[in-house]
Amino acid sequence: MNEFIPVAGLKDVPQETTKLFKPAEGVRPIKPKIMVATPNLGSMCIRNTQNLLAWFQSKDIAFMWYSPGGVVPHDRARNAAWKNFLESGYDAMFFMDAFTALPDNGAGLYRMMRAMNDGVCENCGRIWTDGTCCSDPKRGDVDMIAAVPQVYQITKEKVPSLVPVAYKWDKARDGGGYFHYWTEKPGKIDLVDVSTLACTLIRRKVLEDVRRPPFKFTMNDQWGIAGLGEDFYFSEGVREKGYRIWADYSIIAHHYKMQDTRMVNDTLVAELNAKMAELR
Repeated sequence: MNEFIPVAGLKDVPQETTKLFKPAEGVRPIKPKIMVATPNLGSMCIRNTQNLLAWFQSKDIAFMWYSPGGVVPHDRARNAAWKNFLESGYDAMFFMDAFTALPDNGAGLYRMMRAMNDGVCENCGRIWTDGTCCSDPKRGDVDMIAAVPQVYQITKEKVPSLVPVAYKWDKARDGGGYFHYWTEKPGKIDLVDVSTLACTLIRRKVLEDVRRPPFKFTMNDQWGIAGLGEDFYFSEGVREKGYRIWADYSIIAHHYKMQDTRMVNDTLVAELNAKMAELR
């Protein structure tokens, strides 16, 4: 079975992929009732509209869309979505930010559901099948899993580069802190300490157990300027309750932002020069 399901809706999925909703004996299932939450300021990218249309064609998953438009700041919008979700009868919430979109008609969401149903091998990063995925298989439960958007960043060497919006804490690096993290696992799914909430699937029990309110901007300087976003606060609360956070690096989400054209060009040139250097 393909790792991605390249179709518009589950009505077109081959019969064997019904395993998505009938996990193996002993594996905790997630019922196919998903609330899609989209915090926004009155608009969103066309690709997300296409994804919503594709998902709502499904005859096998009950989708509900909640869109807190114009609710600011962003942590307040996420809390509004969280409250609405808890009052619903749905089983998981998928945050889909207005200008961050999954590729391939949203097929990555089905892959994240598979990972949540079947688990992930902690050592090779593949979705769990029968324990033959690698030489040292170890199944891990999945209660929160995110796609990985990328953003432009200028490195200390003044080189523009693309970095993943997924982080691990490193107390030994530069005095300690959160740092962008790329996985080297062949299956492309790995544990992180913080994930973006822009394209993230979260099981109901996590949202029921997490501290309240679950989303909050935190400022840690005397001026109220420097601090961490609501995704860091939420991720820390999730880990405090003993849940783990996974990022699927095989699903690189589109991240639509206004960028300086010169910075984009410099990034492309830097990547080209690096590739040329490898070929020499």
